[in-house]
Amino acid sequence: MKIFGIPIKVDASFFVLSFLLAYGRGANILLLEWVLVVFISVLLHELGHALVARKFGLSPSIKLYSMGGLTSWDSAISLPPWQNLLISLAGPAAGFLLGILVLVAGPVVLGSSPSRLLAVTYFDLIWVNIGWGIFNLMPMLPLDGGNVLLTLEEWILRRKSQLISYVISLMVALGITFLAIARGWTWIAILGVWFAFTNGSALSEKFQAYRDRKFRPLLDQARDAFTNSEFEKALDLSRQAQKKASTASIRSEAVQSVIFILIYQRRFSEAEEELSRFLAEFGADPYLTGLFHFQREEMAEAIPHLKLAFERAPTQQWGMFLYQALINDKSYVEALELCGQPVLSDVSGGLYANLANEAFASGAFRMAAQAGTIAFGKQPDQNVAYNTACALARDSEITEACKWLERAIDSGFNNKELIATDPDLSSLRSHPEFETIMAKMRN
Repeated sequence: MKIFGIPIKVDASFFVLSFLLAYGRGANILLLEWVLVVFISVLLHELGHALVARKFGLSPSIKLYSMGGLTSWDSAISLPPWQNLLISLAGPAAGFLLGILVLVAGPVVLGSSPSRLLAVTYFDLIWVNIGWGIFNLMPMLPLDGGNVLLTLEEWILRRKSQLISYVISLMVALGITFLAIARGWTWIAILGVWFAFTNGSALSEKFQAYRDRKFRPLLDQARDAFTNSEFEKALDLSRQAQKKASTASIRSEAVQSVIFILIYQRRFSEAEEELSRFLAEFGADPYLTGLFHFQREEMAEAIPHLKLAFERAPTQQWGMFLYQALINDKSYVEALELCGQPVLSDVSGGLYANLANEAFASGAFRMAAQAGTIAFGKQPDQNVAYNTACALARDSEITEACKWLERAIDSGFNNKELIATDPDLSSLRSHPEFETIMAKMRN
């Protein structure tokens, strides 16, 4: 669903946790009231984030799930720190606004029509919007207060190490956990343990990354060696980084480098072993898998992976890989569709012309004519027009073939002998328009 044009997804786990938080109320109207209060309040909170994010040029979406809500966006836009701060604070602000309105209007409503349901709803709305809002502003990731802390660290120190934010988050999480255990607050203790674990894990990863910085030069040297065709040296440096690195990012990059070099050297057995281990440790990688099958000329296996790689990173490089795989597989319809992708616009004229030639050579004359027509429209070329005429003639489209032959001549094609003897045009020579075209050339 969408609200104010913002996509919203609600996972079933959101309602499961909401029910668990109010299990003591029993199966009655108060339980349903609680779930509605939580749903409306969390949704309003996330809409606060999303609407401000959209104001700053982002395209946000909202997901409600077991841990509450998440507003995210896919964008390469880099926002200034003050805008990130406003986005982080907008969610709690929306909740505080609703909580204050309820706090002010509640006594009037309850005084005019008192009921237990209204009284419980009144206190629940205040608790969820103001109580949870205050908790959410604690300086602890991934709460909004933690995001504010993160932004301030990057803004003040002008660096993105994030170490200070994670250290503070871990300390706050541990403090909350110990306090909750001492007071017997079960749910708060569970949250504290989870926050401590996530921040501790992130902090450990960052310390490992800091320690692994010394292996980055090995990968840079490997890249330089590969560029200079020193393949064994590049392979040795990549494997050194692979063995010594602790962080998944450096190790993953090192293994990718090893696999890429082995594929380039056509050492497919070794590459396949490394690729299998890589996929088992790091998960699916359509880029490496697609490249592996492409270089082995296993186009049917390569195409699904290359398609996924292109969807994830629609760059000209991956578009060209996918195009060549489709051509080699004679999947001309998909190749024709791919040529129209915006990222290939700079080279699409040449791709359409190449597709026309490849399709013609395979006997797919109608596809050749279609691709040739588009290629000529992008960049008028006498040879493209002539080849399109040949494809149409082969497809028994005589009238259209004559038009394209005349178009080729008007574009500068003047090889009379080829036109007179080319077997691809044999179906035209008995047509009256053909003599008219030849006479035009003689004149």
